[in-house]
Amino acid sequence: MFLKQHALSGFVFMFWVLGGNRALACGQDAATAQTYQQAITLFDSGAYAEALPLFEHVYAQEPFCIGAKLDIAVTHFRLEQYALARRLFQEILTTPGIAEGIRQQCEGFLLVIDEKTSVSTTATLGKLPRLQVSAGLGVSDNVNNGLGFDRLAIGGGDEPLMLSLGENAKAHSGSWHDVEVAVNKTLPVVDKLETQAQLTVTWRDNHQNDHLDLAVVRGMVEMKPGEWMSDVEPRFVVSGGAVRLDNESYRQDAAVAAQVQVPNPLLDRKIALSYQLTDSHYTTPKVVDNNSVSHRVSVGVPLPSPAKPLHLNVDMSHQWPSSAERLADYSETSVRFRANYQPPERKYGLTASYRVSQQRDREVYNEVAFPDKRRDPTQQVVNLGWSWQVTPDLTWEARLQARQQDSDIPLFESKAVDLTTGIRWQLD
Repeated sequence: MFLKQHALSGFVFMFWVLGGNRALACGQDAATAQTYQQAITLFDSGAYAEALPLFEHVYAQEPFCIGAKLDIAVTHFRLEQYALARRLFQEILTTPGIAEGIRQQCEGFLLVIDEKTSVSTTATLGKLPRLQVSAGLGVSDNVNNGLGFDRLAIGGGDEPLMLSLGENAKAHSGSWHDVEVAVNKTLPVVDKLETQAQLTVTWRDNHQNDHLDLAVVRGMVEMKPGEWMSDVEPRFVVSGGAVRLDNESYRQDAAVAAQVQVPNPLLDRKIALSYQLTDSHYTTPKVVDNNSVSHRVSVGVPLPSPAKPLHLNVDMSHQWPSSAERLADYSETSVRFRANYQPPERKYGLTASYRVSQQRDREVYNEVAFPDKRRDPTQQVVNLGWSWQVTPDLTWEARLQARQQDSDIPLFESKAVDLTTGIRWQLD
């Protein structure tokens, strides 16, 4: 493998050049190795159109060879087929455990493609942001996150007061539809700092109860140094958002976060370490101006997998407040196991996860109604997901979620099963 440095429009990137000992990367049998060498020879002579089907044949024979897929992407780039090249570079970037050098090369090519396509189509406006639109439908046996009983005992003593629950407090089945629009923008590189900005707007319409309509707006700016800190791959994120429930403000928050990745002694995939500081302000029906400042530390560890297309991970986190009021004054510890199966052709993907969390309140919830009791909910969530790439820009997704929350106070117990399905459309 050889790397050649080029300058284009004011920035420097690493250009992938085929040749030399590249044939060692793919071609485990003699016939495939010979085809691969022929493709390299054609590419080096500038015969990109003739080299392309040979690279594709090698990749079809050895779908786990990332080098062959990278060769196909670069060949499309040389043929100025930028839409195909962009899709392949993006797919390579989503491959778990890819080498840092390959990641940098793909990101470099994507920056060049963005500049080439934006210059040719938006000479006066500059690069346009990328747009992703999602639309989905969902059904649930507990759409309002209600309670599964009719009467509630409050107060202490041998004869507690029995209250009948209103219909709005009980669990109800129902359905909804939602629409999400996400805008992504790559900002200019300043002092070798690569920056991405994203704005997401989500609207959900509940079909049974207008009072449960939801609107969410979130923004994020992610910054990461260039290759000069590639060993730990640091990332810095500033984010914020607002939630409106039934056209009334429900929650606002702002957060700053940092993440680094360190070598894993067992696998070639790295361990992710992160920290987040969040300032939240939200309103409940009974408590106004419920504020909190909290800290969260997390670690993500890749686990050994019995097969290459299957990737296993465990994520652990702990959150605690530095200042909080009433219901926000709690700490929480959570563990999540994740499994992701995606075959080499990447036409479909399967995901599964299980998360368990334990929350600990600092104060008793209500001394009169529930003497000496805290909420202290324990939550378990199981997710099963499936995605199908209909076209390079259109993906169909489905997800089944089962969740249950147990608490010392029955008011905070709930369980539900949700099924959602929808499409995700990527616009370049």
